Formats: sequence, C-alpha cells, structure tokens
Amino acid sequence: MSYKEKVIEKLANAGYAWAQCELARLKIDRDDEAVIYWYTKAAEQGYPPAFLRLSAHYHLGKRVEQDLMKALKLLLIAEIRSGRREREMCHEISERLDRGQVKEAQRQAGAWFVGAPL
Repeated sequence: MSYKEKVIEKLANAGYAWAQCELARLKIDRDDEAVIYWYTKAAEQGYPPAFLRLSAHYHLGKRVEQDLMKALKLLLIAEIRSGRREREMCHEISERLDRGQVKEAQRQAGAWFVGAPL
C-alpha cells in the first residue's frame, strides 16, 4: 500500500466522505467488497459523487448484483444532492423499469432525505 493510500485510508476511517470515496476508487482493481463498502459509507454521509458511483455499479451489475431500482434511487439522490441533472442515465435506467418501479425508486429516494437507509 502506498503512502498516499495509507493517508487516505486513515482519513476514510476517521469518517471523511471524500476520502472514503477516493479510497474506493483506489481499490477498484483489487478489492470489490471494499469498493462498495467505501462508496456506501460516503453515500450514507450524503456525498454526491458516492451516490453517482454506487448508482453506476448497481446499474451495470459491477461488484454487486444488478439492481436497476436501487441504481435509479441512488442517481435521483445524487441529482438532488449535487444539483446536477443526469438525464441520460436516468432515462436509460427508467426505460428498463416499469412505471411502478420508477415511482417506487422515486419514493425511496425521497425517503432517504428523512432518514431511510440506503
């Protein structure tokens, strides 16, 4: 492990969301479980890039079982948290879900803001 990675890991363990997200990125080719763990930790703190990256993993089924509803929910939260629209990805995921699933993902995204778990 490089010095940089050791420092980032120490900051990630101290609870810094940006460091958690960066540590996940550094482990991307070596440790699938750690990637999802650290992105999830950062997302739980409301860090927009973590929602976006987790959404991509669930959308593509990389390092986790594919779950399009969860991917859409995470993407919607990322949009609200960052103020950036991700229309193309939202549209792509939404087209693969039925109307009820899209509404449920929207409901779950809204519920996250009042304390529901990811």
